[in-house]
Amino acid sequence: MIDTIAGEDLMTIQELQNQALQLSIGDRWQLVQVLPDSLKREANLFCLCHKG
Repeated sequence: MIDTIAGEDLMTIQELQNQALQLSIGDRWQLVQVLPDSLKREANLFCLCHKG
């Protein structure tokens, strides 16, 4: 099931996991390496945008 919020399609965790498991081992390791930095950048942007 894909939900749409503000024009963006969102997957469930299960759907994301299923897609990730279709990647090669190398691509999965690359995903594991880039996700933490991506999350940090996104969190920093969120904090900057919501400072009072």
